[in-house]
Amino acid sequence: MKQAILFLFLLPILCVAQTTANGRIKINLLAGLQVQEVCSLNFGTTVNIGESTVTVTPTTRTSTGGATVSGDYSCNIFSVRGNPSKTFSIALPTSAQVTNGTTTLQVINFVSNTVNNVATLGQDGTFELQVGATIVLPSAFNGGLLNGVYSFTCCYN
Repeated sequence: MKQAILFLFLLPILCVAQTTANGRIKINLLAGLQVQEVCSLNFGTTVNIGESTVTVTPTTRTSTGGATVSGDYSCNIFSVRGNPSKTFSIALPTSAQVTNGTTTLQVINFVSNTVNNVATLGQDGTFELQVGATIVLPSAFNGGLLNGVYSFTCCYN
């Protein structure tokens, strides 16, 4: 018991030489990437005779097989906003579908105006992302307007 009392008596003496120090905290918080669609992917008007494809890239429209294309067309254009001069990656889908309720067509081979799906935001924190794809047309199709959506992911590197 005398040892316990002696220990309690010495405990405050052992802590007399204490000091307090401060640690620094840092965080580099990046503004989240924001993506807004500016223009839809539009393959234009197509007359189809036999199995064929229509491809829209950021710069051109081409067709194969029996497809004859006309009218306005456009690649998908998105405004990407974030931290200036930061690089980001995109993950495009492998395929998507368009439908009119009775007919469903495949959209494949998505491409963009990035280099290996990596781009750098400008000094103003923006990048114009352009996305194209290929639509596969069947040999028999009754016609009509088909619509669809696809998803992709953007993230900082």
